[in-house]
Amino acid sequence: MIANSFEKPDITLTLDSNGVIRNAVPSDALADEGIDAWRGRCWTETISPEINPQIQKMIEDMRLKGASSCFQVKQRLPSGRELPFEYTAVSLGKEFGFIAIGKNLQAISDLQTRLQQAPLALPLVSRIALLISSSLEQLLLISASLAQLVKSLIR
Repeated sequence: MIANSFEKPDITLTLDSNGVIRNAVPSDALADEGIDAWRGRCWTETISPEINPQIQKMIEDMRLKGASSCFQVKQRLPSGRELPFEYTAVSLGKEFGFIAIGKNLQAISDLQTRLQQAPLALPLVSRIALLISSSLEQLLLISASLAQLVKSLIR
């Protein structure tokens, strides 16, 4: 049986062809962040500066070629919080700009931190079991050496 996941994006941005935010729709989890304040601002002003050149190139590629892309950024929210996000950007045509659909990666980042902080004295299997039991996310455990699925946890 295949489980369907119909999670809503954490942030959906509608941008013009120059990368200026025309509409910003947050998920319920980010509704109190004041994301509406981004309207009229260039998208690059809302993310960490070190990725700005890549975002500018992506905007240019979208404008000239209509190329879609997927990338990760540190998203700066109006409240001052910075969260890791993954965006998929899709062109709506040269005249209409593009849409960027963002997913908050904080839960994944937290899992990585917990794995690193798990007592190294525990066997690897115990550390993985600890991680799996504390996760609220869907997880797949894949063996790199066997290149096969070892465990699947879908909540």
